[in-house]
Amino acid sequence: MAFIKKMRKVTIAIIDSGIDNRFKNQFKCKVSGIGVTLINNEIKIVEDYFDENGHGTLTASVIINECPDIEFFIIKILDRKLEGNIECLIASLEYLLDKDVNIINMSLAVEKNGRDSRLKKICKRLNDQGKILIAAVENGSKKSIPAIYSTVIAVEGRKLKQNFDFMFSSNKRINCVIRSEPHLYYQKKDDYVMYGDCNSFAAAKLSGKLARILRKQPSNDNSKVKKLLRKESKLFVWTVPLLNLFKEYPVFRDNNIIYDPIKLNKLATNIAVFFSVENISDIYSYSLYSSKISQKKEFAYRFLRFLEEKYGFVCENYSVFERNDFISIYSVYKFLKERYKW
Repeated sequence: MAFIKKMRKVTIAIIDSGIDNRFKNQFKCKVSGIGVTLINNEIKIVEDYFDENGHGTLTASVIINECPDIEFFIIKILDRKLEGNIECLIASLEYLLDKDVNIINMSLAVEKNGRDSRLKKICKRLNDQGKILIAAVENGSKKSIPAIYSTVIAVEGRKLKQNFDFMFSSNKRINCVIRSEPHLYYQKKDDYVMYGDCNSFAAAKLSGKLARILRKQPSNDNSKVKKLLRKESKLFVWTVPLLNLFKEYPVFRDNNIIYDPIKLNKLATNIAVFFSVENISDIYSYSLYSSKISQKKEFAYRFLRFLEEKYGFVCENYSVFERNDFISIYSVYKFLKERYKW
């Protein structure tokens, strides 16, 4: 008789700007949470954790795209301007001491003058409980709080080739470097935006990746968890010059593909209609992101919906699409051919 191994439930706490109230219906997942706010110098726990900015929702979208079968506990501490304070962060982490969560995602960084011994101590207490803390390194910085703490996994995003998409070492100041090419992610009802190319995205991606690992190989031992991450790593030792060798550059036209001229011309016509481009020859010469075509405005999700209608396909997961898929008419032709047998 064959036995089916039951996958472990994994719960991720996200300390951020909250989450869109339609998220759980969109992705059919369990979502609960609180808001933590400072009123008259006193911490208040409130029921409202609705996302007024979209950053927290994007974080959850990245995570669930990596590991669909998870539960979320949301703690809202950032407002519509993504502003918060260290008191709310400390109170949020203290609250999680008594919550059954496996991973704590902090796609945020505290300002340089925010060094506080209480924050360091609470991170250690959570780590001692077997909870995995993941934090984004401040964009453009080599270190930031709380990512700098030894009890927190510090994450940085870089534009890397897909075969060098994940590197982990518990011995480095920045423990994890992860590919952060922007993809389409859910932000609110009927709206996906291109999100990535930042350390917040990278931290969320690691949280989802780790959740997927823990569902298959449960562990409350942080040292064992780090060994599991090390097994997934493409490199254990790296330098900035070495990472630059693995940098990915967008491909305007893939010369390995034979382009059908009739289909290509039809696609050019449709692109011209969508972007209201008068000179169709510009479609062949310029990136779709250029001022000549899209005026450098966000367009990917609306364009995909347009293509669905024109070519009669249905996209089951918009997050499989990354920014490079929309570089040019040739990259669009490529994904239509490869994904939808056009």
